[in-house]
Amino acid sequence: HVQLVQDLAEMQARVDISERNLRHTRDYLRSTLETTKEDVPANWRGVIDRVRFVGARLGDAALDVLKTHGHPMSVEEIESALNDGQFRFRTRHPKREIHGALLRQRLVRRDADAETWEFVDEEEKPAKKAS
Repeated sequence: HVQLVQDLAEMQARVDISERNLRHTRDYLRSTLETTKEDVPANWRGVIDRVRFVGARLGDAALDVLKTHGHPMSVEEIESALNDGQFRFRTRHPKREIHGALLRQRLVRRDADAETWEFVDEEEKPAKKAS
């Protein structure tokens, strides 16, 4: 049993390292393609967007989804967008993970009645009143 746990930890570490390498390669490729004077394929952004959340933290990825879409989204819509970007959830309960991550974000607002989340720009967010 101890050997299986060690093997699992080693495999998880390998996946994390691979994701980090892919993330750095993706970011380097994106910056190179954006600044090059050479001809590049017209659909390169779409290809890179298919792996845009590999190695990302859930809070950052969910915030990016909300900011990019620009309208309130349900947890199911956020989960779908994260899956489209190849985000790897840590548990078998992605909706619970998303809720937990968004609750810790200060730039989002939750509408409990509509069961949606939306990005709130820093300037739009009202300041907290001092007691």
